[in-house]
Amino acid sequence: MAMIAVQVVLEKLASFVAEETRFLGGVSGGIVELQDDLYSMKSFLQDAEERSESDQGLRAWVKQVRDVAYDAENILEEFMLRFAPSHESGFIHYLRNSYRSIRKLSARHRLAVHLESIKARLKAIYMPSTSSATVEKWHDPRLAALYLDEADVVGIENPKHLLVSWLVEGEENLSSISVVGMGGLGKTTLGFLVTANEPVPDNLQSMTDFQLIDALRNYLWRRSRIIFTTRLSNLAESIENTSHVYELQALAENEAWILFCMKAFRGEHKAVCPPELEEMSRNILKKCEGLPLAIVAIGGLLSKRKNGGLEWKKVHDCLATELKSNDDLGSLRRILQLSYDNLPYYLKQCYLYLSVFPEDYLIKRRKLIRLWIVERFVEEKQGFTMEEVAEEYLNELVNRILIQVVEMNYFNRVKTCRVHDLMREIIQMKSREESFVMMANGTRIS
Repeated sequence: MAMIAVQVVLEKLASFVAEETRFLGGVSGGIVELQDDLYSMKSFLQDAEERSESDQGLRAWVKQVRDVAYDAENILEEFMLRFAPSHESGFIHYLRNSYRSIRKLSARHRLAVHLESIKARLKAIYMPSTSSATVEKWHDPRLAALYLDEADVVGIENPKHLLVSWLVEGEENLSSISVVGMGGLGKTTLGFLVTANEPVPDNLQSMTDFQLIDALRNYLWRRSRIIFTTRLSNLAESIENTSHVYELQALAENEAWILFCMKAFRGEHKAVCPPELEEMSRNILKKCEGLPLAIVAIGGLLSKRKNGGLEWKKVHDCLATELKSNDDLGSLRRILQLSYDNLPYYLKQCYLYLSVFPEDYLIKRRKLIRLWIVERFVEEKQGFTMEEVAEEYLNELVNRILIQVVEMNYFNRVKTCRVHDLMREIIQMKSREESFVMMANGTRIS
């Protein structure tokens, strides 16, 4: 998100120079220097933000850059307002314009002082090394799905039988089957359960791209069916030789309840929910919205909370905090956050903005597009209106299954949409970390 803050400041600097050159005087050189410094920061930021999750030093550096960028943005906005041209005319305009000119001399001086302060803060920020060999090795949390006991999987039988039939039917020509769904639905688990039970290579995580390609080629040699799992609905349809696309759905309410009880009450007789915990259990389960990984992770966490209602209510009310800090929910957090982390910066800011909407709120397309444009999240694109570009952003988030479509209009365009409750918890957590949203009452998003 520091990447976004820096990009916004660079755009405002460019706009400031383009629109206010006649008022800048000797300040323009300082602005150009600030632009150069920020461009240097930006070239390093993308890699740094990707690695900062597991590197405390990098995380602190990214926060420093973000804070300086936010301060620079505030300063520029103040002076852009002060330098805004007047549309009055006549003698009164002459007097007011003369007074403004005197004030602008003072404002220009203060702008120069502020710019020097910002540049000094940027130069004082120590840039960490990108070649550190001590960066924690990241392990893909999806690998755990390859070792699940089939008895622990609920609601998988019908999808499993359907995929098996697709795998064995037809001629032995090369074809592919795509399983599509949001993170945590069980795509990897389903793919594993319908294919040969072969071990994952021990050195998979350390392979180079070329070694991985060679290993895949050797493995797929003389095989005629390939299963892809993806979170991108449009990607699934574009894969060559695709014979079927299966959209994996969330668990039905009764299936979700069975799985939740299996995990949360595994110490109870027949895993039955005690009557005094049923209402709270169903409220917590509602937040999972049928997502198997979430049900398993949160159910497992609750099974360790022995004080019943009070501790369970704490999990319900403070789920974002639990997701951030509780190791039992680490895999769930990382898998859900993968979709966010893989977004380009211009979609990250649009998606984070959805954290301002209440839980289960139905968001209208027109309203959302206008808000994105007003917040200057939408970049200009030659040949397109800002509304058309914003709608492209919305459709891309839908294709990535980060936004759920509730209703389409007669022209097959999104009319209303919403965010999955758990993804809302993730983006609220990120918004708070990045100081991205401030609520109207003055408290930060929580």
